[in-house]
Amino acid sequence: MKRKLSLVLALIVMVTGFAGCSKKETTTDPNEKITIRWMGFPIDGVGTPDETIEKYIEEKFNVNLEPIFITYGEYQDKKAMMLAGDDIPDLIYEFDPSNVVQDAEQGFIAKISYETIKQYAPDVYNIINETEPRAWSYSRVDGENFGIPNLAYENNNVKIGLWREDWLKNVGIDKIPETIDEMGDALYKFTYNDPDGNGVDDTYGMTGAISWNAMFQDIFGAYGAMPFDWVKTEDGNVYGGLQQNTVEALTTLTNWYKQGLIHPDFITDSVSGTAKEKFANGKIGFINQLGGYYDETDKTAIQNLTKSLNPNAIVTDAHPVKGPEGKSGGFIWGSAAHIVAFGRHLEDDEVKLQKILEILNTMVSDEEVMKAVRLGEEGVTYKLAEGSESIADGIEWISPYDDSEIRNTAGIVNNFSSATFFMPVSPSFEAYEKYTLKAKIDAYNKAANGAKGTTDAFLKPDLLPSSADYFTTLRNAQIKLMVDIITGTKPIDSYMEEFTQTWEQYGGKILEEETVPLAEDIDAMLKEVVAE
Repeated sequence: MKRKLSLVLALIVMVTGFAGCSKKETTTDPNEKITIRWMGFPIDGVGTPDETIEKYIEEKFNVNLEPIFITYGEYQDKKAMMLAGDDIPDLIYEFDPSNVVQDAEQGFIAKISYETIKQYAPDVYNIINETEPRAWSYSRVDGENFGIPNLAYENNNVKIGLWREDWLKNVGIDKIPETIDEMGDALYKFTYNDPDGNGVDDTYGMTGAISWNAMFQDIFGAYGAMPFDWVKTEDGNVYGGLQQNTVEALTTLTNWYKQGLIHPDFITDSVSGTAKEKFANGKIGFINQLGGYYDETDKTAIQNLTKSLNPNAIVTDAHPVKGPEGKSGGFIWGSAAHIVAFGRHLEDDEVKLQKILEILNTMVSDEEVMKAVRLGEEGVTYKLAEGSESIADGIEWISPYDDSEIRNTAGIVNNFSSATFFMPVSPSFEAYEKYTLKAKIDAYNKAANGAKGTTDAFLKPDLLPSSADYFTTLRNAQIKLMVDIITGTKPIDSYMEEFTQTWEQYGGKILEEETVPLAEDIDAMLKEVVAE
């Protein structure tokens, strides 16, 4: 991935040498219908022009939209190629602060002051400030603002795992495990007490995944550990991998692996891939994540896959287990999500910029517009489900929109938590609660059982200026060391000494030094954005 990005950046540098000379100096005529080139959130990337949601926006705001649809997997590369070729849309979706920094430094995206946003999109501005004002750090480059961050409310939820409840009952456990010790006991019995009753020693308690944001999250959370994040302490911001609670969690994992409770494939498994397959096929009885509410009609949902292979299976949401000090939950992303940026040429086109801001603000301030740009038209694309009194009680799609592929091409998304292609800014939290399926919210609340997640001290751990230079290599070395510890290749007592050496070798000290000015800049930014 790094090599791929380097090639793209090399092309950017090469092309921008002459692309900058062709910078368009245009000002939109306010008397003409404005055309907006719109490159929104590529949730599916399969939209087609002139469909339901696009037509609604065009008619509602008297504009022409030119949507640019790119699949999720191709988005970063294709976006970089477009910008490098001086093909710069008016609205540009940015996934990470590092993308904003890169595009700002290359001169592709516009500076936009907080005052401008406050004037022309006041509701958007206020929603961010009331919910998570630190999100403005995502669009900040060298003390100036280059876009509008958005929010994803469901990212505030702790990750919910899944248990085979029928297995729990088969081995004599009559409740969902709630502590780390109860979890260890269940995993042991899943491994050795023939939970599926087939008389064959072919089951494990669990597997795992070694991606930094999913690695044994429940277990680290039980010890209050954040091994791959910055943790705010009285002494400043400290990297979690250097804290003692990370060692405590690793000790438990090492003991479990030694007992055979963790599938040896955890080194190569992925949560939504091979781990999901192992759970569905009855090879493991617990899986981290993938729990919470699910659509009973979705054949790909892990609950339905498991039941299709074993009709007697009972799949139940886990509770984040509590550790020795009562801690639980673990890492969460938090509500700050991505960024909406604007093409650099809009610095010279106030009419178009103001029009886009007006559209975005109306989407969050007018609930009828918000519903229309997400669900389409009631009575045409959807209706309230039988017995429902509101959208939150449930809706039914009207043919042909009962086909998910047709909804995707039309830009219809039943999600009020975060951005969509045509609505790249976030509704208020009140709107999210009002229109999100009650069963979905209730499922998460019940499973969470009071547990709260913890965000990185800077929301995203790679917000530091030198993150792109060091973090990938540093994390990979850290994960390799952790795997060696868990599998017994290296003793647990060696972790802290070895990781401290790794930390110093791969730029950790440089990153640590950058936390101080970054924290100061965020404090200064907060005073600016929340000022009356």
